[in-house]
Amino acid sequence: MSEKTTSYSKLVAVVAVVSTTLFWGGNSVAARLGVGEIPPVSFAFWRWLLALMILLPFTARDLWINRLVLQQYKWKLLILAIPSITVFNTMVYLSAATTPAVNISLIQTALPLFTILLSIVLLGIWPHGLQLLGMAIAFSGLLTIVSRGDLSVLASLQIGTGECLMLFATLCWSFYTVLLNRFKIPITGASLLTVLVTIGVTLLLPFYLIELKQVGGFALTLPRAGLLVYVSLFASVLAYTFWIIGTHTLGSNNIAMFNYLIPVFAALLAWLILGERLYTYHISGAGLIFGGLWLAVRKKENKSKAA
Repeated sequence: MSEKTTSYSKLVAVVAVVSTTLFWGGNSVAARLGVGEIPPVSFAFWRWLLALMILLPFTARDLWINRLVLQQYKWKLLILAIPSITVFNTMVYLSAATTPAVNISLIQTALPLFTILLSIVLLGIWPHGLQLLGMAIAFSGLLTIVSRGDLSVLASLQIGTGECLMLFATLCWSFYTVLLNRFKIPITGASLLTVLVTIGVTLLLPFYLIELKQVGGFALTLPRAGLLVYVSLFASVLAYTFWIIGTHTLGSNNIAMFNYLIPVFAALLAWLILGERLYTYHISGAGLIFGGLWLAVRKKENKSKAA
């Protein structure tokens, strides 16, 4: 593969992952709008069931052709589906019902660290200096946002059940990202997502039925339908497919850094959709995050020329 082709593939992967973080920033706004409207497990279940209905017409033929490959990788597919589909978003929605947004954002800053540590253990990949420096700069930018420019805010944070759920969700997503990079299952990203969603939503069904019995369902109004369509199409089908593409091209360590963009896009979308104000600390924090990302994923040109 030529250097030009490699650079183009990397650019496509970066655009795909940035788009993913935009969609997941929108998911944060959708989750906020859904609190009190749709029960958390129901939100996760219908999100993935609708995503599966969107995916199947496009991927069913490819899945049938590759059925022997799927059989060969069945245990790896199960291991990927549990943390990414069944657990992660369910824990996020459960956490959002009881945990302030600032706590959730702060806990998510642990994702790149978890991913780097798991990459060392499971992949034998050690971070390079630019990745560590970029992570530190991006981390400072995210702290600027979640603390609203006042670090004393962080001292008042309290750890409760919701925070513990979010920490577990973050660890699960890091585990999924690293294993996705390790397994490299030889099917298209959309087909892989279809299989993961099929497994994940099946495992989620018993928990949905328990919640349905305990708290009941929800009436399908137009606003609620809009939320479900958004989280199913953009935050699920497109975002997860793009994340798979980005992981295979950029690697788990680099791609984890992009999670710092989620609160930036969440703040921007909350300003546009919910009418929440943008402050100086949002802009300065976003600048630090983008700078950290640029350092973390840029090519070490000087070393390449020296070689």
